Amino acid sequence: MASDPDDTTPTSPPASDAPTPESAVASDGVRWQLVATPPQISMGERAAFRLTRQAHNEGQSQIDASTQTASFTINGASSSTLDDLFSHAERTPIWHAVPPGETVDDTLGVGEVIFERPGDYHVVMSIDGVRVGAMIRVTP
Repeated sequence: MASDPDDTTPTSPPASDAPTPESAVASDGVRWQLVATPPQISMGERAAFRLTRQAHNEGQSQIDASTQTASFTINGASSSTLDDLFSHAERTPIWHAVPPGETVDDTLGVGEVIFERPGDYHVVMSIDGVRVGAMIRVTP
């Protein structure tokens, strides 16, 4: 049987996928961050879970953060579900012209989509040459 590319079976993250910082600065001066809210939920609370991607312009000039494409993994396995959801997320116009010192974000309710069973989940976003991650615990 072929493996499911979106298999989110909770396991300990492989060494290549852990640990990742909560935020990291790319070469263009954008600090990327992945925020899980809340970081611990029960199966019954999955609808309340939010995953937020943030871009903070630490540079001296305006940047276009909308041109960066993110890829996601869950416990080391590629997640085309998160890739698609974030790539098609509606963004405000400021994403195209982020002033120095400003932060933009997009938040999606994805708990019911990516957490099929209780366990520990390590979600990693790779974008603009950096990797950032968040740990989420899902209880019964």
